Amino acid sequence: MVSIWTHGGCIRFAAVGPGSITIWEVGFTSTDAPTEVERLPVPGDLGRLRVALFLPALSRLASVSDAGTMVWDARDSKLLLNVDDIVANTISFSSDGRFLACGTNSREVYIWKESGAGYELHKKFMTITQNLPKPAISPDGESIVTFYFSVVQLWRTADTTPSPSTQSDNDFILEFSPDETLAAAAHVNGNTATVFDLKSGDPRLIVDADMGIIGLRVTWDTIVVVGEGKIVTWTLPAGDCIINARVNIDKSVQATTFDYLEPGYRSFVPYTSISPGFDCVAVVGCGPDHLKIYDVSTGERLAGTATEGLMPWFTPDGREVWCMDDNMEGWTIVEDGESGVTKLEPLEPTTYPSGGVPCRSSRGYQVTDDWWVVSPSGKRLLWLPHDWRSHETFRRWSGRFLGLLHRELPEAVILELDE
Repeated sequence: MVSIWTHGGCIRFAAVGPGSITIWEVGFTSTDAPTEVERLPVPGDLGRLRVALFLPALSRLASVSDAGTMVWDARDSKLLLNVDDIVANTISFSSDGRFLACGTNSREVYIWKESGAGYELHKKFMTITQNLPKPAISPDGESIVTFYFSVVQLWRTADTTPSPSTQSDNDFILEFSPDETLAAAAHVNGNTATVFDLKSGDPRLIVDADMGIIGLRVTWDTIVVVGEGKIVTWTLPAGDCIINARVNIDKSVQATTFDYLEPGYRSFVPYTSISPGFDCVAVVGCGPDHLKIYDVSTGERLAGTATEGLMPWFTPDGREVWCMDDNMEGWTIVEDGESGVTKLEPLEPTTYPSGGVPCRSSRGYQVTDDWWVVSPSGKRLLWLPHDWRSHETFRRWSGRFLGLLHRELPEAVILELDE
């Protein structure tokens, strides 16, 4: 587990290992080798760490392991907090170290405040997010923000009444056309989708969908948008198109209505995928059947099954649908010609999706653990700036193009890679 910060003209990072915290220092160039600055003690075996956060100004280590949550003062070799009945998944210090916030999978947020005896429980509250709220504390410790996907809440540490939640504008949808000539992007729940020409970088078409967008797909001549109970198709302008050309719902080719959003969907935006043949839509949302398959032309629900994954996608032949979060699950779409019933038959866990995974390059490009974009030959092409770093599931690969969907960015980023 590593915490990293700037120190003068260098970068320092703390590596937490058995028995010690090691402080390393390295210059801002990639040619420098890290040198050890200091080694600080930790209290025995920390166990299997889930989360570790080091506060450089006070040399404090907050850690979460199978044994519970702990705060350790490395300078004075003093235990400031040790609870074995709360296992957090996200932790955050205020900048002066007076407050510590932890979020759990049960939607609970615990706030501890520093006292003469260490840290004492100050507040506990429940968030409206589905799970795993991520807390961030203001520098003075008076306010705390919790966020998960597009749900953001502001709390005051003096009370347990949150300010009204808001939907973040910076959750993105990005899809590439199969021939790698176009990309389509939209804000989740936004009303506008833009089709870009990847060669020129110019907008090819701007779609005013008149509904909150939760999914889309684009080919060389068509864009399909999935929104609030509706799927709408537009034809892209041919030939020498006018830059920034706009269309609205009245200029659509086809619109199909279907109802799949169960009560409570506002706090959990469904994930969608449209099949390559534009005949099916996969939706992952709330409800007993988390994954549902719908017919595009009629809006009829064809099949459904439970899944722990979030990101659905169809294989290039349209015969399989997969979901991904930390793990991957896959199903074969089976149609019974006699009964007309569509079924989802689970694939073996050892099976890999035919045609690859959208968030992984099929041509050998990769993003390394230290945030380098590497070519198929192993050449380092780009070190991703901090704000461009995101979880693997929020990347989109298409040939030599890499799309980055980071919530802290005002727009999606598309990189064209070239050795």
